[in-house]
Amino acid sequence: GPPPVLSPSGRGVINITLANTGNCPLTGFFYADHVPAGLMVILPVRLLELPLDNWVSLRAEVIAAENITPGELQVTFLFNGYFRDSELLPFTENVTVKVNVVGEPRLHVGFASGRGYLLVNQSEVCSVEVFVTNSGTLTSSPCTLELYEVSRSFSRQLDTTEYLPPLSPGENRTYTFHITPSPSTVRIEVVVRSEECSASADLPVTIYTKPTLPKGSSAQGGISTGIAVGAAAASAMGGAALAMLFSRNEGVQLAFHKALIPLYSKLSPDEILNNKIRREIYQYIKSHPGEHFRSILLNLGLTNGTLAYHLYTLEKEELIKSRKDGLYRRFYPTGYKVEPVIPTNGMGQIYRLIVSEPGITQKEVSERLGIPSSSVNYSVKKLRRQGLIEIRREGRYTRLYPSHKGG
Repeated sequence: GPPPVLSPSGRGVINITLANTGNCPLTGFFYADHVPAGLMVILPVRLLELPLDNWVSLRAEVIAAENITPGELQVTFLFNGYFRDSELLPFTENVTVKVNVVGEPRLHVGFASGRGYLLVNQSEVCSVEVFVTNSGTLTSSPCTLELYEVSRSFSRQLDTTEYLPPLSPGENRTYTFHITPSPSTVRIEVVVRSEECSASADLPVTIYTKPTLPKGSSAQGGISTGIAVGAAAASAMGGAALAMLFSRNEGVQLAFHKALIPLYSKLSPDEILNNKIRREIYQYIKSHPGEHFRSILLNLGLTNGTLAYHLYTLEKEELIKSRKDGLYRRFYPTGYKVEPVIPTNGMGQIYRLIVSEPGITQKEVSERLGIPSSSVNYSVKKLRRQGLIEIRREGRYTRLYPSHKGG
């Protein structure tokens, strides 16, 4: 067949016909003997038998790597076997197939935001920095760069369209936009388009209203005093306290810092989000539900004690909630629906089978997966306790169904 034409990361098919035009039957294997770097050939290897005047069609799939150099490449296939005459004699034949790899532009777009989200005071103008890169092998055609503000009910293009000249391979450009998101905006989307391709990226947005501080108060009030008292208490606790402090288990660390929390100065409910650090932690958790203690610590650049104090205050005042996940404790905004964790081990196999075949019995699960009935019984009870499945008695049989929570 005609040689396939591929772009980087593209796929193609090579159709090959082998015909026996000789005077003896042929038996052997046909496979890809030489494949150039950057190409992968998928061809099932099997024993072929070619009687006289007979033929067989084969199909090989070709996949090009993303960083392959464009050009004309050659793949060599080999038939290695023997022909049967008065005796078995070795027989080898090869065929070379051309594969044309053509270059293409490949656009990437993203936000140059170190935090990974945008924290905006309501009605204020904010700056958004966007980068566009051509990681392909050809220069792109002229592009358009558009910004959209997206809420839960609408998507609206902002009046910020940029018309970009062609981008050369490897070229990177940065653009800054000044926007005022509406109060209902949950994310900003950027889209770059050319004649050949397009790309997009999202940036989560959190809108807040800047609070008015009571006269004579400070947004940082109570923090330095609390840290000083907490440090003194930690020194008094001795070696056991230090072991808890430097434990790799987040739950142990968090428990240690919570023990020091009564030493901090108390805040009234009206002042909960007046504190700049606490407000930033709260907005981060709203934008990144499910983050664990260590991740929040690294992304916001806080100390263990400061973060533990503010998380405790936010959870106590019911602005956030937390859930245990193995060695981690994950934090969510209050009201956020926490999806159940689907097991990935043998229990996960059982759960997926129940989802695909509602009403299956434990005996059928054991036979289908080859798992002992005692193990199936244990896993079923655990899945039920987690709320992922339901067990129903139907006549003589006990059947298993995925629950609405899990499925």
